[in-house]
Amino acid sequence: MGVLNPNSTGYVHPNEPNLLSLHKAMVYRDGEPHLRVDLGSDNITVTGNINVLDNIRINNTLTNPVPVFLTQTATVFVNNFTSTVFASNFTSTVRISSMPAITGTVTVSNFTSTVRVSSMPAITGTVAISSLPAITGTVTATIANIITVITGSEPGEVYAFNNASINANRGWTMDDTMRPMVSFRVNTTGTTVADLVKIVEYEIGNNNANQSTIVYEWYEGNLTISDAAIPSWTTLGTKIQYRVYQDKYSGNTGNTFSTNGAKLRHSGIIIGKNTQGDEGPATLIGGNSPNMLTLCLRRVDNATKLDVWFAFTIKELT
Repeated sequence: MGVLNPNSTGYVHPNEPNLLSLHKAMVYRDGEPHLRVDLGSDNITVTGNINVLDNIRINNTLTNPVPVFLTQTATVFVNNFTSTVFASNFTSTVRISSMPAITGTVTVSNFTSTVRVSSMPAITGTVAISSLPAITGTVTATIANIITVITGSEPGEVYAFNNASINANRGWTMDDTMRPMVSFRVNTTGTTVADLVKIVEYEIGNNNANQSTIVYEWYEGNLTISDAAIPSWTTLGTKIQYRVYQDKYSGNTGNTFSTNGAKLRHSGIIIGKNTQGDEGPATLIGGNSPNMLTLCLRRVDNATKLDVWFAFTIKELT
């Protein structure tokens, strides 16, 4: 019969008007008749199932948006939308891909299964994701420009000194009065809390062949030094300063002190000849009035004077 012509009536019996009307309601594509249907209403309710064997296309543009609401389905593919997408209350899989830039608000909520969002450009608005179930897979987050440095000890320059070079044949002479022996501080050029000095270790010993008992104390703060003249500061490196006080050798007067608000940070006892490996009590911090650590000691077993030897290792932190 050839290709059917919707305007032709040659094959329709003139005494059958219903067949003629049916013929004119047809749309012919590639020779196949398709029925044209006008539902005649903007609101249509379908109570049963509708089986669609092909794609459903909705003309959706920015100038003429068509709202699309998708609920309670199996798998939904949402592609290339240029308007607003509401995806909520899905119980299966939702895939949203290849969307243009979103400048408004995207809300994804109440999902109980899988959400896949891929190939999307930057979102300049607000993204709210709520009421999602637990994620049992792997979540990977990459954070750039974070550097963690773990070191075994603080970096810095180490300095050492002792009193053997000061008195070759005798030490610092001690009696039974608690006296300041040596002080340390950050020098006056170290005016910030970043200027630090730390006593790494020190050793105190004496030349007594017999047993003796010495008590020592570490004070932090500016002690009030009196009696003998106060010695000047000696500088090590760029931040460390120390001074050794007058002892009781021969006719020396010897320095004394009052705490003047300084705090006792550490104390110990030497029974016998020496102690070593004892770490300093605090780290010195710079400032407009640099703080100070002072080591004081006395003999407590009898009043006989005794020579004391000391050695210090100090780190200037950087």
